[in-house]
Amino acid sequence: MVLDDYDTQRLPYIQEREIGTGGFGTVSKVEIPYGHLVIRTGGETSFPKGSRVVARKDYRVKNHAREDFENERDLCKAILGSPNQCDNVMLSYGTIEYSSGSGFSLFMPKADYDLFEYMRHHESDNSRSIESIARHMTCAAGLARGVAHLHNGIESPSRGTLVYHMDLKPQNVLIFHKDGEMIWKISDFGLSRIKTLHDGSSVNGTRDLTVSPTQNLAGQGIYLAPESGSGSRMTRKSDVWSLGCIVSVLCVWLQKGSNGVRKYATSRGTENINNSASFYSPTIFGGVKSNPQIKQWHKVLISDERDVVIREVLKDILGYLEDKTFLINASRRPEASELKKRLEIAAIKGLRRAEQQETHNQRSVDHLINKFTSIIKPHR
Repeated sequence: MVLDDYDTQRLPYIQEREIGTGGFGTVSKVEIPYGHLVIRTGGETSFPKGSRVVARKDYRVKNHAREDFENERDLCKAILGSPNQCDNVMLSYGTIEYSSGSGFSLFMPKADYDLFEYMRHHESDNSRSIESIARHMTCAAGLARGVAHLHNGIESPSRGTLVYHMDLKPQNVLIFHKDGEMIWKISDFGLSRIKTLHDGSSVNGTRDLTVSPTQNLAGQGIYLAPESGSGSRMTRKSDVWSLGCIVSVLCVWLQKGSNGVRKYATSRGTENINNSASFYSPTIFGGVKSNPQIKQWHKVLISDERDVVIREVLKDILGYLEDKTFLINASRRPEASELKKRLEIAAIKGLRRAEQQETHNQRSVDHLINKFTSIIKPHR
Protein backbone atom coordinates (compact mmCIF):
# COMPACT_ATOMS: atom_id res chain seq x y z
CA MET A 1 0.00 0.00 0.00
CA VAL A 2 1.31 3.46 -0.95
CA LEU A 3 -0.01 6.47 0.97
CA ASP A 4 0.19 10.15 0.16
CA ASP A 5 2.06 12.12 2.83
CA TYR A 6 -0.93 14.41 3.25
CA ASP A 7 -3.49 11.62 3.54
CA THR A 8 -5.53 12.36 6.67
CA GLN A 9 -7.26 8.99 6.87
CA ARG A 10 -6.54 7.14 10.10
CA LEU A 11 -4.86 3.74 9.75
CA PRO A 12 -6.91 0.88 11.28
CA TYR A 13 -4.99 0.31 14.51
CA ILE A 14 -6.79 -0.44 17.75
CA GLN A 15 -3.54 0.09 19.64
CA GLU A 16 0.19 0.32 18.96
CA ARG A 17 3.26 0.26 21.19
CA GLU A 18 6.98 0.31 20.42
CA ILE A 19 8.64 -2.92 21.55
CA GLY A 20 12.11 -2.81 20.03
CA THR A 21 14.73 -0.87 18.09
CA GLY A 22 17.59 -1.76 15.78
CA GLY A 23 19.89 -0.37 13.13
CA PHE A 24 17.02 -0.44 10.63
CA GLY A 25 14.55 1.52 12.81
CA THR A 26 11.86 0.41 15.27
CA VAL A 27 9.42 -2.45 15.81
CA SER A 28 5.94 -1.83 17.23
CA LYS A 29 3.22 -4.12 18.51
CA VAL A 30 0.06 -3.25 16.60
CA GLU A 31 -3.49 -4.60 16.93
CA ILE A 32 -5.54 -4.58 13.73
CA PRO A 33 -9.34 -5.02 14.03
CA TYR A 34 -11.35 -7.74 12.31
CA GLY A 35 -11.96 -7.13 8.62
CA HIS A 36 -8.88 -4.98 8.04
CA LEU A 37 -6.34 -7.78 7.54
CA VAL A 38 -6.29 -10.26 4.66
CA ILE A 39 -3.59 -12.95 4.50
CA ARG A 40 -2.48 -14.35 1.14
CA THR A 41 0.04 -17.20 1.00
CA GLY A 42 0.80 -19.52 -1.88
CA GLY A 43 -2.11 -18.16 -3.90
CA GLU A 44 -4.63 -18.74 -1.09
CA THR A 45 -6.53 -16.04 0.81
CA SER A 46 -7.70 -16.18 4.43
CA PHE A 47 -9.38 -13.78 6.85
CA PRO A 48 -8.25 -14.00 10.50
CA LYS A 49 -11.03 -14.39 13.04
CA GLY A 50 -11.29 -11.40 15.34
CA SER A 51 -8.59 -8.77 15.72
CA ARG A 52 -4.96 -9.71 15.09
CA VAL A 53 -1.86 -8.52 16.96
CA VAL A 54 1.03 -8.07 14.52
CA ALA A 55 4.52 -6.58 14.47
CA ARG A 56 5.17 -3.45 12.41
CA LYS A 57 8.75 -2.84 11.36
CA ASP A 58 9.34 0.87 10.64
CA TYR A 59 12.48 1.74 8.68
CA ARG A 60 14.41 4.87 9.58
CA VAL A 61 14.90 7.37 6.78
CA LYS A 62 18.61 7.02 5.97
CA ASN A 63 20.84 6.30 2.99
CA HIS A 64 20.12 2.58 2.81
CA ALA A 65 16.60 2.57 4.29
CA ARG A 66 14.74 2.36 0.99
CA GLU A 67 17.13 -0.24 -0.42
CA ASP A 68 16.82 -2.43 2.70
CA PHE A 69 13.04 -2.04 2.76
CA GLU A 70 12.57 -2.79 -0.94
CA ASN A 71 14.91 -5.76 -0.70
CA GLU A 72 12.99 -7.26 2.21
CA ARG A 73 9.61 -6.38 0.67
CA ASP A 74 10.44 -8.04 -2.66
CA LEU A 75 11.86 -11.12 -0.98
CA CYS A 76 8.79 -11.48 1.24
CA LYS A 77 6.57 -11.23 -1.84
CA ALA A 78 8.53 -14.05 -3.47
CA ILE A 79 8.16 -16.20 -0.36
CA LEU A 80 4.44 -15.46 -0.06
CA GLY A 81 3.82 -16.21 -3.72
CA SER A 82 5.56 -19.58 -3.68
CA PRO A 83 3.27 -22.65 -3.64
CA ASN A 84 5.85 -24.32 -1.39
CA GLN A 85 5.80 -22.84 2.09
CA CYS A 86 8.09 -23.50 5.05
CA ASP A 87 6.97 -22.96 8.65
CA ASN A 88 10.51 -21.92 9.57
CA VAL A 89 10.59 -18.86 7.29
CA MET A 90 8.85 -15.68 8.42
CA LEU A 91 5.99 -14.43 6.26
CA SER A 92 4.95 -10.83 5.73
CA TYR A 93 1.38 -9.53 5.87
CA GLY A 94 2.09 -6.48 3.72
CA THR A 95 3.75 -3.07 3.54
CA ILE A 96 2.98 0.62 3.75
CA GLU A 97 5.02 3.26 1.91
CA TYR A 98 4.67 7.02 1.75
CA SER A 99 4.75 8.45 -1.76
CA SER A 100 7.55 10.90 -0.93
CA GLY A 101 9.75 8.14 0.48
CA SER A 102 9.53 9.62 3.98
CA GLY A 103 8.64 6.30 5.60
CA PHE A 104 8.39 2.56 5.01
CA SER A 105 6.74 -0.12 7.15
CA LEU A 106 6.57 -3.91 6.96
CA PHE A 107 3.90 -5.96 8.77
CA MET A 108 4.49 -9.52 10.01
CA PRO A 109 3.33 -11.95 12.71
CA LYS A 110 4.38 -10.95 16.22
CA ALA A 111 6.80 -13.38 17.85
CA ASP A 112 6.99 -14.30 21.52
CA TYR A 113 10.77 -13.82 21.60
CA ASP A 114 13.81 -13.77 19.41
CA LEU A 115 16.43 -16.43 20.17
CA PHE A 116 18.84 -13.89 21.67
CA GLU A 117 16.21 -12.73 24.19
CA TYR A 118 15.12 -16.29 24.85
CA MET A 119 18.61 -17.44 25.83
CA ARG A 120 19.33 -14.27 27.80
CA HIS A 121 16.15 -14.25 29.89
CA HIS A 122 15.44 -17.97 30.21
CA GLU A 123 17.66 -20.48 31.86
CA SER A 124 17.63 -23.85 30.12
CA ASP A 125 14.82 -25.72 31.89
CA ASN A 126 17.26 -28.41 32.98
CA SER A 127 20.89 -28.33 31.91
CA ARG A 128 21.06 -32.14 32.17
CA SER A 129 17.63 -32.92 30.71
CA ILE A 130 17.52 -35.14 27.63
CA GLU A 131 14.03 -33.78 26.91
CA SER A 132 15.42 -30.26 26.74
CA ILE A 133 18.25 -31.34 24.45
CA ALA A 134 15.86 -33.16 22.11
CA ARG A 135 13.34 -30.33 22.00
CA HIS A 136 15.92 -27.67 21.18
CA MET A 137 17.73 -29.86 18.63
CA THR A 138 14.35 -30.25 16.92
CA CYS A 139 13.97 -26.46 16.84
CA ALA A 140 17.50 -26.04 15.48
CA ALA A 141 16.77 -28.63 12.79
CA GLY A 142 13.73 -26.56 11.85
CA LEU A 143 15.95 -23.51 11.53
CA ALA A 144 18.28 -25.43 9.21
CA ARG A 145 15.22 -26.55 7.25
CA GLY A 146 14.27 -22.91 6.75
CA VAL A 147 17.75 -22.04 5.48
CA ALA A 148 17.67 -25.02 3.10
CA HIS A 149 14.26 -23.88 1.85
CA LEU A 150 15.66 -20.46 0.99
CA HIS A 151 18.77 -21.92 -0.65
CA ASN A 152 17.04 -24.58 -2.70
CA GLY A 153 14.64 -22.41 -4.62
CA ILE A 154 11.33 -20.73 -3.89
CA GLU A 155 8.99 -21.72 -6.67
CA SER A 156 6.72 -19.48 -8.72
CA PRO A 157 4.65 -20.27 -11.82
CA SER A 158 7.40 -19.18 -14.23
CA ARG A 159 10.69 -19.17 -12.33
CA GLY A 160 12.57 -20.10 -9.20
CA THR A 161 14.23 -17.80 -6.69
CA LEU A 162 17.29 -18.54 -4.57
CA VAL A 163 17.69 -16.58 -1.35
CA TYR A 164 20.86 -16.22 0.71
CA HIS A 165 20.19 -14.57 4.05
CA MET A 166 23.69 -13.19 4.80
CA ASP A 167 22.85 -12.07 8.35
CA LEU A 168 21.80 -15.12 10.35
CA LYS A 169 22.12 -14.57 14.10
CA PRO A 170 20.01 -15.24 17.22
CA GLN A 171 18.39 -11.80 16.98
CA ASN A 172 17.02 -12.75 13.55
CA VAL A 173 15.53 -16.05 14.73
CA LEU A 174 11.99 -15.46 15.97
CA ILE A 175 10.28 -17.89 18.34
CA PHE A 176 6.58 -18.71 18.21
CA HIS A 177 4.53 -21.19 20.21
CA LYS A 178 1.91 -23.37 18.53
CA ASP A 179 0.02 -26.28 20.10
CA GLY A 180 2.45 -26.34 23.00
CA GLU A 181 5.53 -26.55 20.78
CA MET A 182 8.15 -23.97 19.80
CA ILE A 183 8.66 -23.00 16.17
CA TRP A 184 11.75 -21.03 15.15
CA LYS A 185 11.46 -18.78 12.11
CA ILE A 186 14.10 -16.97 10.06
CA SER A 187 13.41 -13.24 9.80
CA ASP A 188 14.99 -9.94 8.71
CA PHE A 189 15.78 -10.23 5.02
CA GLY A 190 16.98 -6.65 4.58
CA LEU A 191 20.54 -7.77 3.76
CA SER A 192 19.62 -10.93 1.87
CA ARG A 193 20.54 -11.55 -1.74
CA ILE A 194 18.25 -12.99 -4.42
CA LYS A 195 19.00 -14.94 -7.58
CA THR A 196 16.26 -15.68 -10.12
CA LEU A 197 16.30 -18.85 -12.22
CA HIS A 198 14.99 -18.43 -15.76
CA ASP A 199 14.09 -20.80 -18.62
CA GLY A 200 13.56 -23.81 -16.41
CA SER A 201 17.07 -23.78 -14.94
CA SER A 202 17.49 -26.13 -12.00
CA VAL A 203 18.86 -25.08 -8.64
CA ASN A 204 21.58 -27.75 -8.70
CA GLY A 205 22.68 -26.76 -12.19
CA THR A 206 23.05 -23.09 -11.35
CA ARG A 207 26.28 -21.45 -10.30
CA ASP A 208 26.29 -20.23 -6.74
CA LEU A 209 25.17 -16.68 -6.10
CA THR A 210 28.11 -14.70 -4.74
CA VAL A 211 28.11 -11.40 -2.91
CA SER A 212 31.05 -9.09 -2.45
CA PRO A 213 31.73 -8.53 1.26
CA THR A 214 31.84 -4.79 0.60
CA GLN A 215 28.19 -4.99 -0.41
CA ASN A 216 27.17 -6.61 2.84
CA LEU A 217 26.46 -3.96 5.46
CA ALA A 218 26.44 -6.58 8.20
CA GLY A 219 30.07 -7.56 7.65
CA GLN A 220 31.01 -6.79 11.25
CA GLY A 221 28.57 -9.30 12.79
CA ILE A 222 30.13 -11.94 15.04
CA TYR A 223 28.01 -14.71 13.49
CA LEU A 224 29.15 -14.01 9.94
CA ALA A 225 31.57 -16.25 8.07
CA PRO A 226 35.29 -15.39 7.66
CA GLU A 227 34.78 -14.41 4.02
CA SER A 228 32.60 -11.48 5.16
CA GLY A 229 35.70 -9.59 6.24
CA SER A 230 38.09 -10.64 3.50
CA GLY A 231 38.45 -10.36 -0.24
CA SER A 232 36.57 -13.63 -0.74
CA ARG A 233 32.98 -13.62 -1.87
CA MET A 234 30.07 -14.73 0.27
CA THR A 235 27.89 -17.64 -0.88
CA ARG A 236 25.12 -19.81 0.50
CA LYS A 237 27.83 -21.63 2.50
CA SER A 238 28.29 -18.37 4.41
CA ASP A 239 24.81 -18.94 5.83
CA VAL A 240 25.85 -22.47 6.86
CA TRP A 241 28.75 -21.05 8.91
CA SER A 242 26.36 -18.66 10.67
CA LEU A 243 23.92 -21.50 11.30
CA GLY A 244 26.73 -23.51 12.89
CA CYS A 245 27.56 -20.58 15.17
CA ILE A 246 23.96 -20.45 16.37
CA VAL A 247 23.91 -24.20 17.09
CA SER A 248 27.22 -23.96 18.99
CA VAL A 249 25.89 -21.17 21.21
CA LEU A 250 22.63 -23.07 21.71
CA CYS A 251 24.54 -26.10 23.02
CA VAL A 252 26.47 -23.88 25.44
CA TRP A 253 23.20 -22.39 26.67
CA LEU A 254 21.62 -25.82 27.13
CA GLN A 255 24.52 -26.99 29.31
CA LYS A 256 25.77 -23.78 30.95
CA GLY A 257 22.84 -21.34 30.79
CA SER A 258 22.88 -17.67 29.81
CA ASN A 259 25.94 -16.98 31.97
CA GLY A 260 27.80 -19.64 30.01
CA VAL A 261 26.82 -17.96 26.73
CA ARG A 262 28.32 -14.69 27.97
CA LYS A 263 31.53 -16.40 29.07
CA TYR A 264 31.74 -18.20 25.73
CA ALA A 265 31.56 -14.87 23.89
CA THR A 266 34.18 -13.32 26.17
CA SER A 267 36.57 -16.22 25.64
CA ARG A 268 36.25 -15.95 21.86
CA GLY A 269 37.12 -12.27 22.18
CA THR A 270 40.46 -13.12 23.79
CA GLU A 271 41.59 -14.65 20.48
CA ASN A 272 41.00 -11.43 18.52
CA ILE A 273 42.90 -8.15 18.60
CA ASN A 274 39.73 -6.06 18.76
CA ASN A 275 38.07 -8.40 21.31
CA SER A 276 35.48 -9.40 18.72
CA ALA A 277 33.52 -12.50 19.74
CA SER A 278 33.53 -13.78 16.15
CA PHE A 279 33.93 -17.49 15.52
CA TYR A 280 37.14 -17.03 13.55
CA SER A 281 40.43 -15.41 14.56
CA PRO A 282 43.64 -14.26 12.81
CA THR A 283 46.69 -16.44 12.23
CA ILE A 284 50.28 -15.26 12.62
CA PHE A 285 50.63 -15.39 8.84
CA GLY A 286 47.86 -12.88 8.19
CA GLY A 287 45.12 -15.38 7.40
CA VAL A 288 42.20 -16.58 9.51
CA LYS A 289 41.28 -19.80 11.30
CA SER A 290 38.32 -21.04 13.27
CA ASN A 291 38.45 -19.56 16.77
CA PRO A 292 40.37 -21.99 19.05
CA GLN A 293 37.90 -21.33 21.86
CA ILE A 294 35.22 -23.21 19.91
CA LYS A 295 36.94 -26.57 20.38
CA GLN A 296 37.91 -25.73 23.96
CA TRP A 297 34.32 -25.04 24.94
CA HIS A 298 32.93 -27.98 22.99
CA LYS A 299 35.42 -30.26 24.75
CA VAL A 300 34.26 -29.01 28.16
CA LEU A 301 30.57 -29.45 27.29
CA ILE A 302 31.19 -33.07 26.32
CA SER A 303 33.52 -33.98 29.20
CA ASP A 304 31.24 -32.41 31.84
CA GLU A 305 28.23 -34.46 30.71
CA ARG A 306 27.70 -37.70 32.64
CA ASP A 307 24.64 -38.97 30.79
CA VAL A 308 25.92 -41.31 28.07
CA VAL A 309 23.22 -40.47 25.51
CA ILE A 310 23.48 -36.71 25.99
CA ARG A 311 27.26 -36.96 25.74
CA GLU A 312 26.91 -38.89 22.46
CA VAL A 313 24.47 -36.32 21.08
CA LEU A 314 26.78 -33.43 21.98
CA LYS A 315 29.85 -35.22 20.65
CA ASP A 316 28.12 -35.92 17.33
CA ILE A 317 26.73 -32.41 16.78
CA LEU A 318 29.69 -30.42 18.09
CA GLY A 319 32.18 -32.65 16.29
CA TYR A 320 30.26 -32.17 13.05
CA LEU A 321 30.41 -28.39 13.50
CA GLU A 322 34.17 -28.49 14.07
CA ASP A 323 34.99 -30.91 11.24
CA LYS A 324 32.51 -29.78 8.59
CA THR A 325 30.90 -26.42 9.33
CA PHE A 326 33.67 -24.25 10.80
CA LEU A 327 35.92 -24.57 7.76
CA ILE A 328 37.64 -21.50 6.35
CA ASN A 329 37.27 -22.89 2.83
CA ALA A 330 33.58 -22.20 2.24
CA SER A 331 33.24 -24.69 -0.61
CA ARG A 332 34.02 -27.56 1.79
CA ARG A 333 31.21 -26.71 4.19
CA PRO A 334 28.06 -28.84 4.06
CA GLU A 335 24.71 -27.75 2.69
CA ALA A 336 22.10 -26.53 5.17
CA SER A 337 20.08 -29.67 4.42
CA GLU A 338 22.99 -31.85 5.58
CA LEU A 339 23.26 -29.98 8.88
CA LYS A 340 19.50 -30.34 9.25
CA LYS A 341 19.80 -34.13 9.00
CA ARG A 342 22.47 -34.26 11.71
CA LEU A 343 20.33 -32.16 14.03
CA GLU A 344 17.31 -34.35 13.34
CA ILE A 345 19.33 -37.46 14.20
CA ALA A 346 20.41 -35.83 17.48
CA ALA A 347 16.80 -34.94 18.28
CA ILE A 348 15.62 -38.49 17.53
CA LYS A 349 18.30 -39.98 19.80
CA GLY A 350 17.20 -37.66 22.57
CA LEU A 351 13.50 -38.37 22.09
CA ARG A 352 14.09 -42.13 22.16
CA ARG A 353 16.07 -41.84 25.37
CA ALA A 354 13.37 -39.63 26.91
CA GLU A 355 10.70 -42.20 26.00
CA GLN A 356 12.82 -44.97 27.53
CA GLN A 357 13.21 -42.96 30.73
CA GLU A 358 9.49 -42.28 30.86
CA THR A 359 8.71 -45.97 30.33
CA HIS A 360 11.26 -46.95 32.98
CA ASN A 361 9.86 -44.41 35.45
CA GLN A 362 6.31 -45.63 34.83
CA ARG A 363 7.38 -49.23 35.34
CA SER A 364 9.08 -48.20 38.58
CA VAL A 365 5.89 -46.51 39.76
CA ASP A 366 3.79 -49.54 38.77
CA HIS A 367 6.24 -51.83 40.60
CA LEU A 368 6.03 -49.74 43.77
CA ILE A 369 2.23 -49.66 43.61
CA ASN A 370 2.07 -53.44 43.17
CA LYS A 371 4.54 -53.96 46.00
CA PHE A 372 2.62 -51.59 48.29
CA THR A 373 -0.65 -53.32 47.41
CA SER A 374 0.80 -56.75 48.17
CA ILE A 375 2.01 -55.53 51.57
CA ILE A 376 -1.27 -54.03 52.73
CA LYS A 377 -3.55 -56.83 51.42
CA PRO A 378 -2.90 -59.20 54.38
CA HIS A 379 -3.84 -56.43 56.83
CA ARG A 380 -7.24 -55.67 55.29
